[in-house]
Amino acid sequence: MATDGRLEPYQEEEFPNLAATGYRITSKRSRLYNCFAWAAGEDDRWWNPLESNNSYNDAVPLPMMI
Repeated sequence: MATDGRLEPYQEEEFPNLAATGYRITSKRSRLYNCFAWAAGEDDRWWNPLESNNSYNDAVPLPMMI
């Protein structure tokens, strides 16, 4: 991560529309949780809504959209 709260230039190239939004990184990467979990208010486990053996699977409608 760059020190200015943004992605490295090579990462921004992967998401060109993101750069135009004025985004700001607010936390470091974590192996404990991902964006699906964070959006649901959880920061202590990794969510994969496509796996069928999850305790939260019934709460995640398909197709999933954020």
